[in-house]
Amino acid sequence: MPKFIRFSIGGKIGQYGLLMDQEIAELEGSIYTNWTVTDRRYPINQVKLLAPCEPTKIVCVGTNYKQVLAAKEKPAPEEPVIFLKPSSAVIGPED
Repeated sequence: MPKFIRFSIGGKIGQYGLLMDQEIAELEGSIYTNWTVTDRRYPINQVKLLAPCEPTKIVCVGTNYKQVLAAKEKPAPEEPVIFLKPSSAVIGPED
């Protein structure tokens, strides 16, 4: 199964690539439909890994696990607790 990543290198932000051992093969096209592998390769230690996506919104459901509720000594809510997070909450590795 391909391991898609987003990365930046040399001022180019949001490039997609395939992780191949310790090397990234840059992609062209959409990772959701038709993509092709280019001949451009980068050592993984020379790129900045980015968050895998750029969401427009993040919808969350809070404290819905029995173990978490038990540890907090709280009863289960009658309805799910739903909240939003800003898209800036999604960050890349080591950010």
